Amino acid sequence: MKMIRIIAWNGPHGAQMQRDWLIALGGGIASAVLSLGLLTGSGGLALLSYFAPLPLFAVGFAAGARPVITAGSIAVVILGLVGGVPSAAVFLGSIMIPSWIIVYHALSHRLLSNGSAGWYSPGEIASRLAALGALVVAAITLSTMGTENGIEASIRTFIEASLSQFMPIGENDPGGEVISRLVPLFPAFAMLSWLAMLTVNATIAQGSLVKQGKALRASPHYRAIEAPEWAYWALVGAAALKLVSSGDVEFLAQNVTMILATPFFFVGLAVIHSLSGRLKSPTVGLTIFYVLLSFMIFSWLGFAVAALGFAEQWLKLRDLYGSRNRSVMPRNQSEDE
Repeated sequence: MKMIRIIAWNGPHGAQMQRDWLIALGGGIASAVLSLGLLTGSGGLALLSYFAPLPLFAVGFAAGARPVITAGSIAVVILGLVGGVPSAAVFLGSIMIPSWIIVYHALSHRLLSNGSAGWYSPGEIASRLAALGALVVAAITLSTMGTENGIEASIRTFIEASLSQFMPIGENDPGGEVISRLVPLFPAFAMLSWLAMLTVNATIAQGSLVKQGKALRASPHYRAIEAPEWAYWALVGAAALKLVSSGDVEFLAQNVTMILATPFFFVGLAVIHSLSGRLKSPTVGLTIFYVLLSFMIFSWLGFAVAALGFAEQWLKLRDLYGSRNRSVMPRNQSEDE
C-alpha cells in the first residue's frame, strides 16, 4: 500500500526536539535496566525483563518512531558496557528493532482500498511481525541443514544443557519427556513467546498514553482486528508444505505454520471477546476462558482459537452476534478497509 503521510517521522524542532531527546534518554535507560534483570540470576528481576520493550513503546507512541531508535541505541550501549556484546546484540535484534517496526507502522498513514486515509491495522502489523519471526526461524533452520543430525539435534542439545541444572535428563526421567515434547515445536514456542511479549507491552504502553492524553493516535478497536489476505495464503502455503515434506523441511514447515497462525489467534480472541457480551457475566466468562487458555495455549484450545480466527472471515460471528465498531482516527478520519 502506498503511504500518503507518515507521522512517525515528523521531525521535531527546538524545544520539542530537546523534550523528545529527554524522553528517549529516560526510555533507553529504563529499558536497559529492565533488560539487565536477566543478568542478575534473580527470578523476580528476570521477570521484570519481560517488560523491557515497554519504555520503548511508550517513547514511540508518545513521540514517534525516530526517538525509539535513539532510546534503543542508548539501551544497546548500556547493555554492551554492562553485559557485553551478546547482551547488546540480543536486545538489538529481539527488542529494539521489532519495537521500532511496530511503532513505525502503528503511526504511519496509508491509502486504503476506498481511496481514504487510514492507519495500519493491528492485524496487518501482527501479520508482518509473525512473517518476520517465520523468516528468522527459516534462516536459522536452513543454515543448520546439512549438519550432523540436523536442526532438531542442535535444539535438543541446547534444551538439555538448559534443563540439566533443574531436573534429571534421560529417557525415563521427567526431563527427557519434557524435551521430547519441546523439540519439535521449540522454534515456534520461542517466537510465539516473543510475539506475546511485544503485543502485551505495546498494548499497555498505548493504553496508558491514551488515558493520559499523550498518545499520537487513538487506540484501535481491537475487537475488530482482521488478518490481511496475504496472511491467509502464507498460512495455507506453510501448512501444505508441512503435509508433503519430511525431515528438516517438515520441521521448518510445522514451526512456520504455528508462527504464521499468530494473527489468526488474535482474531480468534477478538471474536471470543465480542461474543462474550452476550453472556450474563462477561467478565467471569472471560476469566475462566483465559485461565483455561493459560494452561492449554499450546494444546487444543490454543489451536481452536486460531482456527476460529481463520474461519471468522467466512463465519462472520462478530457481525451476527457481536460488536464490530471500527476505530476512529484523529480529525474525524475513519479507518475503513
